[in-house]
Amino acid sequence: MQKELFPVEISYKKYSEEEELRQCVKCGISKPLYLFTPARYGIQVDTMESFSRPGRTCKACTSSEKKLRIKLRELYPFPKNTNYRCLICNQNEEELTSDGRFSSNSSFQGPERVWHLDHCHKTKRFRGWLCCNCNQAIGKLNDSVECLKRAVKYLERDLDEH
Repeated sequence: MQKELFPVEISYKKYSEEEELRQCVKCGISKPLYLFTPARYGIQVDTMESFSRPGRTCKACTSSEKKLRIKLRELYPFPKNTNYRCLICNQNEEELTSDGRFSSNSSFQGPERVWHLDHCHKTKRFRGWLCCNCNQAIGKLNDSVECLKRAVKYLERDLDEH
């Protein structure tokens, strides 16, 4: 009876022992490469076609991160204040876009091309809306207060020498 209702058998791909594995930077689990989200890698010079390689984050973690960002955007929409300023660099959208770094041809339109929702990756809590530059900067330092303190000391060292 059951087979008549569901005639298609579902088969899950089992990876072979020879298949290359990669450890996901989010969950720490080693998985076969086909379970990772592709990351743009470069451009084939002779054909000018882009090619990709497996990224550093598995598809399951990428999916759960995307769902979290959607939920946080619903709970904490971008402020209606038209002169909103970044909580770190204190620049508004006009100041950030005046040098042409934020193209209007971006795949993100509206406030998303300049403003990014910042959240703690450990606690999953919303922290605020930052400009894309500041959000990427703290992300590149792994949201580490200690790294940020060392960066400040490094920059202050240069000021002391002048």
